[in-house]
Amino acid sequence: MVRHVRPVEAAAAATIFVAAIALPQAANAQHDSGLAAHATLRGWEERGRLRIFDRSGNIFGRNSDQGNAGSIDHLRLVQNAQVAGSVSLGGHWDTRIQLTQQNTLQSDRALVEVQIAYRPAGGPVRTFFNTTLKPLKAETDLEVGAEWSVGGARLTAAVAVLDPFTDLIYQNLGGLADTALDYLSQPFTARTSLEIPLGEKVRVEAHGLLMTPTTVDIYPDESRDEGFRQDERYAYAGGLVEWNPSAGVAVGGFGTWVGSRLDREPLPQGQPEDHFDLKERTWQAGGYLIHFLSSRFSVEARLSHVWRTESRLRPDTSVAPNIDYEDRTWVSRSGIRYSAPSGFRAELGLDLTLGDVIREGNLPGASTYDVHNKRLRADLGWRFGQRAYLILGSNVDLDFDDNDTPLGIFDGGHGRFALYW
Repeated sequence: MVRHVRPVEAAAAATIFVAAIALPQAANAQHDSGLAAHATLRGWEERGRLRIFDRSGNIFGRNSDQGNAGSIDHLRLVQNAQVAGSVSLGGHWDTRIQLTQQNTLQSDRALVEVQIAYRPAGGPVRTFFNTTLKPLKAETDLEVGAEWSVGGARLTAAVAVLDPFTDLIYQNLGGLADTALDYLSQPFTARTSLEIPLGEKVRVEAHGLLMTPTTVDIYPDESRDEGFRQDERYAYAGGLVEWNPSAGVAVGGFGTWVGSRLDREPLPQGQPEDHFDLKERTWQAGGYLIHFLSSRFSVEARLSHVWRTESRLRPDTSVAPNIDYEDRTWVSRSGIRYSAPSGFRAELGLDLTLGDVIREGNLPGASTYDVHNKRLRADLGWRFGQRAYLILGSNVDLDFDDNDTPLGIFDGGHGRFALYW
């Protein structure tokens, strides 16, 4: 589960993946608006947080038994859109509204977030209240926090209660949906983010979130003893260190970790397949280089190693087999970009994904997971001053091992439109 802070931002992207592994996005260069070379984990942190707060927006839905780590091979249209705006409420108050629309390999959500914040004139501390809004009232979340900024450093801390109205709606009103939820222990989260300069050339980021252990009963509304009881735990942590020997050069390293656990057992009249313990972990470590060769040319390279594990253990394997595997992947992304202050822009890049899976049990989904992908990426676009830009691109499959398909060497297309005002 925030990128550059601007008064109003709107962005959309679409990508077609053809039997390909989605490249992890951990440290994305953000140098569209100037010659200062920097990368950040703020986008990674936001995506992770949205997947915990808006669990019903994850693929297969709120009550899925599939987890997140298993699916590797896909044929999907991927779309992302984000619209955000900040408005002063007068005095020391302001509000920010953000809409996140995702239809990706991991998410299918439309989430509205509203923030009301207060900052005394000239004060270093900004307090805020966040809420998420969805069509289902039971999925609203509430968060309060504070942000402290001084001398280029920024510390954010917040606590949230997830689904605070769920029991009120399902247990008191009743009859509103086919499936009811009953929290036996309310889920809370605590998160913190730190960005701090160390001298004039080094910058550090750290992000983390922990959800309290939570137990919830999920059952048909008319039959309390059917369905299942589920213990849930989620957490993530990430860090980045960046060195800027000059304004146009950034060299950095990063590491991230995401963990989840679902311990599910059937209620007295539940189904035996709802009895398993699912653990998922994703680690990533890597480094990157961003270098502005001139005011118009820049190069960027990133290399990371990803470890993903899934363990789904059952007391009765006659119902379904156990699953236990680790996916190890090297991911490389590099490219050279031409970007004028206004007008034509282009980028040529090479993406490499080298996958290896350690098999210790049955694998979900497709039978082939040791995937190596080499892809040439070409983007063309236009920048409309400092207000907007449009990019369209295509990928070329360099593996030449599956070119008997109707698409031949075509390996997907993508586009992005961003508007600032």
